[in-house]
Amino acid sequence: MSKFNKKASKGTGGSDVDWDAYNDHLLEQIGDEVENHVAIVSGLIDLGVQERPDYVEEYTGTKKQEKAIKDGRSYVRENEDGEEEIVTELKPVDQVAIFADFPEIMINYGKFFSKDGEDDWKPYRHLITGTFWNKADRKMYAKGVSLSCSPNDKAKGGWAYDPKSTISKLAVATGSAKSPVEQDFDIGELLGGVFSMDLVAEESKDGKHINIKANNPSKKHKTVKVPEYDIEPMGIMLDGDNDEEDLKQLRPAIINTLELAEGWATSGLKEELDNLKDSSSEKKGSDDQEEEEDDTNAADEMPDLDDMDDEDILELAEELGMRVTTRTKVSRAISFIEDHYEGNEEEEDEEEEPPKKRSVSRSKKSNTKPQEEEEDGSEDDTDDEDPPF
Repeated sequence: MSKFNKKASKGTGGSDVDWDAYNDHLLEQIGDEVENHVAIVSGLIDLGVQERPDYVEEYTGTKKQEKAIKDGRSYVRENEDGEEEIVTELKPVDQVAIFADFPEIMINYGKFFSKDGEDDWKPYRHLITGTFWNKADRKMYAKGVSLSCSPNDKAKGGWAYDPKSTISKLAVATGSAKSPVEQDFDIGELLGGVFSMDLVAEESKDGKHINIKANNPSKKHKTVKVPEYDIEPMGIMLDGDNDEEDLKQLRPAIINTLELAEGWATSGLKEELDNLKDSSSEKKGSDDQEEEEDDTNAADEMPDLDDMDDEDILELAEELGMRVTTRTKVSRAISFIEDHYEGNEEEEDEEEEPPKKRSVSRSKKSNTKPQEEEEDGSEDDTDDEDPPF
């Protein structure tokens, strides 16, 4: 069970969090120049079997490409520029999300997120597998790394993780395994592993939000000392039997992705989360229940603008009714979005009956993986398995 008890935020709307001050705090603590820091693998989240987008690359007519076409695994098409590309449909596969804590970087989460505002410094935690913003339903989703291997002559069992995959890089960096990382490698051995990773906080041009990037997991140099830390790694499994304190740490982006997993509706994890929500409602009453509403139902809540690029922010402002032109400033769009959501919450307080929620474009019953529109700052830009060719 991890001792990292910061609750996930609900976005920038309808909250008492001073996001400008929080962003300034992150920027100050992390820094705006790339630095290599000690990192601890602090969390593994079983995302279950997830669908994957098609693999697309330039068609060059290699032997591997031609064989894939002949076998019926791939096909050739023309893209918008009239160039030929080859498309391979990827089968659904088990995926995991991975968190890392950075004990050299302490964040005062209590000041910004606790009700009493008391100081509570914890190591900065980052979802190193990344997130992406889905424009269709205006939700953030966690990216996962695939637990899939490919033939490898150097592997004892004949199969291994691709050296470029996040699993392989972390296994080697933490000393949990040697390359090639065999198919039977127990990824649970990564928990608590110490390694190094580049980290930087970049401020947007308008200064309204920041993007935190984590790259290049590698072995910690022997001369680098590991700071004292109080991090108890967590592992959350889809089939259940999870620690309640660990469940409280699941972020909305993680839950959104879990809801797309095969068998989610009947999973032990869903039952545990439902029970946890019911228990919380009983203890805190109807008033607190509204404040603790599951963030996965946040279609009417303002998304976290820190995880959106300028183009997405302008598009969201336009969807909400703002007239957007090529000269529209992002700062003006952000103000419009904030006013829109704050106005909605004031209306809810005045009305006797809550307003109807806006419909979203993607049915909750669908298990189709949303199209990845925008990644967060985790730019360890690696494939999670061998490319098809």
